[in-house]
Amino acid sequence: MPGSWVKDPLRCVVREDQDQEIKVHLIGMVMQTKGAEVQAFGPDGSLINRTTVPAGRHASYAITLPKDGKKGEYVLLASRADISLPLTTLSEVFLLDKWQSPRPAQYSTRSPGAEPYEISIGGSSAKLFSADKRTLLGFTDNLKHVKNGIKEVTRRVGPEGAWICGKHGVDSYVSDGTPVVVSTSPERWFWPDPKSLKLQSAP
Repeated sequence: MPGSWVKDPLRCVVREDQDQEIKVHLIGMVMQTKGAEVQAFGPDGSLINRTTVPAGRHASYAITLPKDGKKGEYVLLASRADISLPLTTLSEVFLLDKWQSPRPAQYSTRSPGAEPYEISIGGSSAKLFSADKRTLLGFTDNLKHVKNGIKEVTRRVGPEGAWICGKHGVDSYVSDGTPVVVSTSPERWFWPDPKSLKLQSAP
């Protein structure tokens, strides 16, 4: 799971095409002594589960969201922790803004429609590859100039997609505060409903 130096929780949107039980599996390390809170919201935006994952290493900490007679997008808001992705077996995407990779990581992304859109990544050793991973579209370490003191790569990405890659222990970010919707594989990717991208944590 991407770490972060910002306080906002990690946002995961899971798409359920038919009513079923959703199993959320958290594998990895929770460093916070108070644990990592995970809030789950149903398709109607209501809070349906609130769990605090205790500190320590977890081979598999399971959170079950039972069948509820609904289908659609479920939003998980989780405190940042060193947890492996994906979290479920369903289609799921993440909102990537500022992150730190606890290990080498790669995320698939694409434009929401036929029209390409512009994304920027920055930091040390951040790479952008083509959808087939054969073409390096940008590598921040190759840049001789910097923007606001940070090396940054800006490219237009279309429906064919691209891969954002980060190196172990390296800070990277998406510029201008515009998050990018990513997934662990192209097959899991989808563009969420705007409401899923704006839903806020429960107090």
